[in-house]
Amino acid sequence: MGHIVKRTANENSVFVHELLRFLERIGFEGAPASLGFDQSGHHLLTFIPGNVPHRRHAFSDEAVIKAAELLRRFHDATARCQLKASDEVVIHGDAGPHNMVFAEGVPVALIDWDEAKPGRRLQDISDAVWGFTNLACDGQHPRNHVRHIRLFCSAYGGADAIAAVSLIEQDVRTALAKHTAAGRLTPASVFVPLVRWFDTYRAELLELVIGSDEVH
Repeated sequence: MGHIVKRTANENSVFVHELLRFLERIGFEGAPASLGFDQSGHHLLTFIPGNVPHRRHAFSDEAVIKAAELLRRFHDATARCQLKASDEVVIHGDAGPHNMVFAEGVPVALIDWDEAKPGRRLQDISDAVWGFTNLACDGQHPRNHVRHIRLFCSAYGGADAIAAVSLIEQDVRTALAKHTAAGRLTPASVFVPLVRWFDTYRAELLELVIGSDEVH
């Protein structure tokens, strides 16, 4: 047996175990296999070789395309899984390059499934678009992000780019409001410049996403 990853079990670990066992049964190779639990309360998973890039890494077109295709295969697989309950699919819950294993420069598997749950495809799409473009986080003009936004959504297969970036904005504003209301000033300060970026560029961003040339 190869290397085993031990993760401390939590309240969602049984769901994750069942999800990963399902994915293994249907032959989905873009996730670790679940080996169950040990007596010390660890969730045991197979190790996937490769590397996990830094969140602010600059990604190639090929990496963006492969990430979108990986996410689409996962969503399509869970669309026929009972674990999705009454929702659209099972979502990863924190999809992005920081939770993908890369091999030869492209993502080959999703890892860190602690946030997996029934949900909408759009949530994972939005999270992944954010992670692969660093939208708002780097303070750059939206023209620098539009190509990869549209490329990801196109490679996923007809994903709504406007809805994806709008959900990113909504998540940023919600996070700021929650941290501020709770008096968590340090985490709130992280989101202040992001909200300011959307205040400045929102209309231009949406116009660029709608009006940019077709992705090739």
